[in-house]
Amino acid sequence: MKLKHSTLLIPEQTPFQFDKLEREPHAKMLTQFISSIEEPLTMSVEAGWGHGKTTFFRMWAQHLKNENFSCISFNAWEGDYSDDPFIPFVSEIRKAMTEVKGVSGEVSGKLADISELLRRTAVQVAKRTLPVAAKVLTAGLLDTDAIIEQAAGDAIAKAIEHKFDAYDADRKSLDNFKAALTSAVKVLKEQGRKSPLIFMIDELDRCRPTYALALLERIKHIFNVEGIVFVLAIDREQLLESIRTVYGSQTDAGRYLRRFVDYRYSLPDPKPDKYPHHLMSAMNFRDQFARVTGDANAGNHFLETFIALSTCFGMRLRDQEHAFSVLTVVWRTLDSWEDINPFILAALLVLKVADEGMYSKLVKREINVQKLFDHILKSSAGVKFMNENYGYVFEAYMSVGTETDEAVAARVEDLKMRAAQSDAHSDVAQKAHIFQNIGPRGSGRQSFDKVVKSLEMASQFKN
Repeated sequence: MKLKHSTLLIPEQTPFQFDKLEREPHAKMLTQFISSIEEPLTMSVEAGWGHGKTTFFRMWAQHLKNENFSCISFNAWEGDYSDDPFIPFVSEIRKAMTEVKGVSGEVSGKLADISELLRRTAVQVAKRTLPVAAKVLTAGLLDTDAIIEQAAGDAIAKAIEHKFDAYDADRKSLDNFKAALTSAVKVLKEQGRKSPLIFMIDELDRCRPTYALALLERIKHIFNVEGIVFVLAIDREQLLESIRTVYGSQTDAGRYLRRFVDYRYSLPDPKPDKYPHHLMSAMNFRDQFARVTGDANAGNHFLETFIALSTCFGMRLRDQEHAFSVLTVVWRTLDSWEDINPFILAALLVLKVADEGMYSKLVKREINVQKLFDHILKSSAGVKFMNENYGYVFEAYMSVGTETDEAVAARVEDLKMRAAQSDAHSDVAQKAHIFQNIGPRGSGRQSFDKVVKSLEMASQFKN
């Protein structure tokens, strides 16, 4: 059993083999769009936090390489320790050029020469001219004699002249840098690589606001070269917040961002039932449930309940992943799985992660379990779940786990009476049967208390 969900394997020849979120059509459509681009372009691929942007980028990058595009990936957050994003970014470009596969030794040599040229010119581009403040040079001097005033004037003139010279040098260095990039695009194209050269930048929204915006500035002004396309994976709202942090809360952040991004593409929200299936398999939980409970279907009971309730509570991918991380701690710290019920475990795990306020009130018996049922029934997914066998069993175990014996007995009698009516729907009889079989055993109460205890222990661990 794994302690946490490991990075998804992306097979080189079949990058979408483990595409649990059905992103392949989007990658192929975006590839077709980019293949028609010749001019410099920056586009964003946008999705909310925890919606699988990084995995999508990794799969898409490998697909692009398989389609004979040259693609360079850059994790912006990994270079966030640097003062200027330009240096780690150029380093990544140079590294990628020395690792280009499927080219002759002559071409490898050309790319190595271009890489070295990029290094030399990047050093010049990265240099910053020290500001010259005339008021510092002249403070308190202009009121003295003419000789000192003349000396101060000469110093100012030289400082201004130096700034003009520095600007010309910077301009030349930038032109040389862009020329080196243009040469790289040309060499790769001559080798049969498809155009354009694609830079994929991920984790931009995790960076320090000043670092993230500096990288955008660099992309727009330094890498504005024909035959090069930039693709940014971003959580738009998070990046807009970074802009406001730097430029003030009243800034029109959306307008500012449009200065840098030519096109936006929004990845649709993933289907909520896909990712838990992947986590269940990746972390070997199916086998674990069967082993410790002796019930081959216990894993399915847990998974179906988890999926339904995580949908009702609007859990994102990272919320779901966090819930499974909590579950790994439960597995490793629980001394005995006797009495642990998969329906109750799934319900309390979702509540613990998605709505800790409701979780706390429920376990302290400050609210009735019907409050939970009412919340679930607010969504169409919840209505569907609560009106099928999984939902009946879930409702029965949660009722037994939280209500008094008298209340459970009354509920069972009510269901039996309704089931006995001539016009009763067959589902009522099925629900009555489930409640009647579960209620007298009383296992729900022991399981509920034990799950609560295990989750409280697991909550002491932080990830």
